[in-house]
Amino acid sequence: MTYYVSFTNSGFIGVSPFPVSMDNLQLGIMVDTINGDIPDMNNVTWDNDNHVLTATTKPVLTKLDFLSRFTTQERIAINNSTDPIVIDAMNLLSNSSFIDVLDQRTMQLVGYLAMTGIILNSRVAEILI
Repeated sequence: MTYYVSFTNSGFIGVSPFPVSMDNLQLGIMVDTINGDIPDMNNVTWDNDNHVLTATTKPVLTKLDFLSRFTTQERIAINNSTDPIVIDAMNLLSNSSFIDVLDQRTMQLVGYLAMTGIILNSRVAEILI
């Protein structure tokens, strides 16, 4: 799903599943589109310099919740990978009690999956938010 982040030079306005009207654009409101689920606005803040939403709390997920952030095709590619780093990371993940998406190891794994082409670069932020 595509959602629309509205902001001005002064800061964040809001997130909507609907595009901003032309009237709002004429008032100086800017819009970025982001693909994925609309984030829980209680757990993110707007970085006005980089035009991104960033997590503000330590999101702890179950393994199922974390793996569900990947598409079916991505999970199949991960499970079929013969890359020893991916295999080792998935072994660590399977032995975890929970997944913290702000943990450096989690971020490195998702970045590595993008670097190897298992997932698209554009998916990294979607998986980690």
